[in-house]
Amino acid sequence: MLSTLPPAEDAAQTIRDTVADFQSRDVASFTWWFAPDLDPAPWARQLLPQGFQFDDHTPGMAVALAALPAPAQPLLVLRQVEDREMLAVWARTFILGYQLPEAMATVFEELIGSLGIHLPFRHYLGYLNGKSVAASTLFVGAGVAGIYNVATLAEARGQGIGSAMTLAPLREARDMGYRAGVLQSSEMGYRVYERLGFQKLCQMDHFFWQASRARAGG
Repeated sequence: MLSTLPPAEDAAQTIRDTVADFQSRDVASFTWWFAPDLDPAPWARQLLPQGFQFDDHTPGMAVALAALPAPAQPLLVLRQVEDREMLAVWARTFILGYQLPEAMATVFEELIGSLGIHLPFRHYLGYLNGKSVAASTLFVGAGVAGIYNVATLAEARGQGIGSAMTLAPLREARDMGYRAGVLQSSEMGYRVYERLGFQKLCQMDHFFWQASRARAGG
């Protein structure tokens, strides 16, 4: 969810309807983001009473694409998602990489499929020994290349696969004429992105909702 304006008079009902919609789709958690110039404080007064939690621990990072290092994972085969069959594999790989319930794969596939699998989006699968072990997404817009959904299966970590899944899309974006790459880092990926040349530019504030917390009363 992304808010670009301050909360309207019916914000509380909008929040309830949004939570109900995600619950009807068996979504276990989701994030409420804000436009960069929007003050989150008025939204906090609406979101916190309805079970949302505040998080300000997401670093926003950027890198000059001209300075990207060469990829260092020759055994990994990267393939761009070209159809819904591949997208289903991509969604399952992402869900398993984040160790989320496998039942979420179908919901996530439908969500990503509704956004499209062609530019400005591109989705990538990484194969090791013929098995899909990693996923990532490239989104190009507003003059920059964004990296999202970087996930590696637990048994394939520690081999530079996450770096490869980040570098390959950014190199393609560079070839398309883009000069900067951006991403929102997880705690696990932060040092990896630093080694690739990313620098922290900001700390991103957002709220998140989790079904387990809501059932427990926050």
